[in-house]
Amino acid sequence: MAIKNNISVDEMSQEIDLNELLGRAPTQNEIAAFQEEAIEQMIKRTQSNQRVDNGKPFDDYSESYAEKKGVSVSDVDLTLMGDMLLSVDARNSGGVIELFIDDKLNTKKGFNHHTGDTLPKRPWFGINAKEAKDIANSVKEESRTSISDAISAAAIFQSSRELNIDEILRNIGFSID
Repeated sequence: MAIKNNISVDEMSQEIDLNELLGRAPTQNEIAAFQEEAIEQMIKRTQSNQRVDNGKPFDDYSESYAEKKGVSVSDVDLTLMGDMLLSVDARNSGGVIELFIDDKLNTKKGFNHHTGDTLPKRPWFGINAKEAKDIANSVKEESRTSISDAISAAAIFQSSRELNIDEILRNIGFSID
């Protein structure tokens, strides 16, 4: 699986090869959907108190921090104001998706939480291999081959008259402007 993590006090990023996950070059729609769903998955998992590496709950908050935040010690979601999680972004380079934190302050906060540098270790950043596969499968569009097959099948039924590609596409559910 082609997932590469770059975790340091100056950089929090992860590269996911969508080409490899799909077994082909992704479409622009697949890329956009994958980026959106990967970020949503990371935020949802983190706010559900689950580590990226094993799905187990994060270490508890300290009594004083939980009291300050107004939650129980086990209600760990790494969200105080939401800035750190909202600073996660994505970009694409040839079907390789990069998830990253887009500012220095939140990179440092994210690093501290993720690695346990100055706080209890709570690995949260990125998506794991199973999440990546699941997201890729959920965004996978119908392949071009099956569209070609549908056009060919529709053409057989049109054999008694002249082939009209617009009509064939309408018959298989595509709208023609």
